[in-house]
Amino acid sequence: MYNALMQQAQNGSTVEPQVSVVTLSKLSGRALNASQRDKQLAVLISTVLNVKTARAGWNLEVRPNSFKTVELGGNDYRNEVSLNLWNSKPENATAKTTDVVIRQIHQAGGASSGSNKWRVAEVDGVTWDAPERDADGEGEAIDPDKELVTYADCFIPDNADTFFDGLYGVDAQVNMVMRPLERAVSSDFTVRINSLLAGPPACGKSEALTRIVNMVGEAAALKVDATAVTAAGFQAILKDRPMMPRVIIVEEIEKGSEDFHRVLLAVTDDRAELRRITARGNTVQDCKVVLYATCNDVDAFKKSVAGALYSRCNNRVGFSKCEPEVLARIINDKLDRVGEDHKITPKVMDYCSRHGINDVREMIALAMCGGTDWLNGTYEAELNATREGL
Repeated sequence: MYNALMQQAQNGSTVEPQVSVVTLSKLSGRALNASQRDKQLAVLISTVLNVKTARAGWNLEVRPNSFKTVELGGNDYRNEVSLNLWNSKPENATAKTTDVVIRQIHQAGGASSGSNKWRVAEVDGVTWDAPERDADGEGEAIDPDKELVTYADCFIPDNADTFFDGLYGVDAQVNMVMRPLERAVSSDFTVRINSLLAGPPACGKSEALTRIVNMVGEAAALKVDATAVTAAGFQAILKDRPMMPRVIIVEEIEKGSEDFHRVLLAVTDDRAELRRITARGNTVQDCKVVLYATCNDVDAFKKSVAGALYSRCNNRVGFSKCEPEVLARIINDKLDRVGEDHKITPKVMDYCSRHGINDVREMIALAMCGGTDWLNGTYEAELNATREGL
């Protein structure tokens, strides 16, 4: 890429870019093989070249034939490699902004595996000393123990409305669920409003959030069940993902442990940080995301961590049981997908009314399993014969 820019400059089509040669060094207990090295450097480069950095015009690539390994004695090796750093928008490449990106490269070296990390050793042949703590061009603190992350791209497509087709009777709720995401995307996630979707089971909360995942994509959204994840497990899931999601969905949040809720408190704080304890101490990871949580028991959720997490979920959306006409539309929609007769629906609804069944998921299951045998009474007879003890 750099050579192509140089050729354009020679042809007079653009300004020649100013290139900084950034030399990285990494100690190891054995010589790195090419596969290890290339994988680690690819992670480092992708971490630095996030959406914000790339939009500013920054480019970073491994300098050809620059890798070397020096044997220090015993089983100790020093690995070195040089990177070309330049900006395709020269007006953005001031000494100050270049220094910021170099420090980001130094921090991103922490993404490589093993106890020893790739770190910046020299810049343009001059020894480079890492600042213990400094400020970048926007006045934000740079912490050497804070890991840089690459966020998954998250955007709202023009046909966003179509992702909610088939969700009946919850138009207002869907609009309320979408508003914080729209604000977050339009502000590049500088504005992050967290949401609580509350109501009884089977009223559309989880389905609405499933449509959000389908819309933004699985890379941009992480969905966990509070009943099945621990604080450490949640931290490990985020750490192991190649890119940080922009949307975190927690099902049945009131059933999560207080330790898990404390981790979410840090994520939903204005600083948006995920803190972990590692072998070398505390590690802080940037985590600018929006949280969506479903809840069946709001009173129980309010009691956790003294109500602090509840107070962070400021967009509160109430869901209620579906009205009969809405239930009928939902069942008919499912029947259409398998080519069954709508005459089945009133039979199912009448049976459910007589037996106190109001969970739409159970009603759909009854309709699907019974099929046309609802019309001749066969399936209802089977149900009556097998309901004892249920």
